[in-house]
Amino acid sequence: MQDYLKMFLIALVTSVAVLFSLGPFMMKMQAVEGPRPQAEGPTQPAAVDPQPQQPAAPAQLTAPNLQGLDLREARDRWREGGIVIIEDSQRIDATVEAGTILSQSPAGGAPLQTKEIRVVVAAAPELVTVPSVIGKSATTATEALVKAGFEVPAPETEASSEAAGVVLRQEPNAGSKSEKGSLVHLVVAGDGGAEGSPASEGLIEVPKLRNQAIGSARKKLESAGLSVGSVREREDPELGGGRVLSQSPDAGSKVAPGTAVDLVIVAPN
Repeated sequence: MQDYLKMFLIALVTSVAVLFSLGPFMMKMQAVEGPRPQAEGPTQPAAVDPQPQQPAAPAQLTAPNLQGLDLREARDRWREGGIVIIEDSQRIDATVEAGTILSQSPAGGAPLQTKEIRVVVAAAPELVTVPSVIGKSATTATEALVKAGFEVPAPETEASSEAAGVVLRQEPNAGSKSEKGSLVHLVVAGDGGAEGSPASEGLIEVPKLRNQAIGSARKKLESAGLSVGSVREREDPELGGGRVLSQSPDAGSKVAPGTAVDLVIVAPN
């Protein structure tokens, strides 16, 4: 029994001595190896944005300003951008070169719903040869000029040995080129000749037309051997719509037969 106890104590002391001797070495080994990795858990899924980003809306396309540009130049400039320029109509305008864009729809800077822009383009004035009316009566001369595309204001009168109402001069001259719709002025034989001479005979006194309806004024002029010239409208707070405000030549003037009397009437209400 004593021998067994001795052996147990020897073994115990030996174990303790071994632990003390190996302890520093084991601590160094643990420091070199580092901490053991922890057991990996299940991988967490990455956070997902619940609202995906929407693509940015394209910028609104606006119409370029085309007014004042030549139609061909404008088409060439914006063809690559896919913009189609359509000539909608033409308008005679002598102040700019033919082919110049006068207006557009939509206007410059306005949003483009489609890539089409409609434009109005300047057209060159139509030139017409002025017919010769010298020696004709004022009525016949006026009819010929109007038929050719001109406007004829009330003619001026001048003392002459010619029969009253005969055209003495015209402006522009016969054979010249003038814009269609322009004025041709006439000078006819009228008052101013010697009493009893052909120049003083056959003149007509212009009737008073103010405050008369346009229909009645027309009939009154035609009954007197005259005609209605240009008719313009103007607002007036006193007279009713369609009634004569003023006339040219004035009432009481002596004019050649067939002379056109210009009227200004009240605009309709």
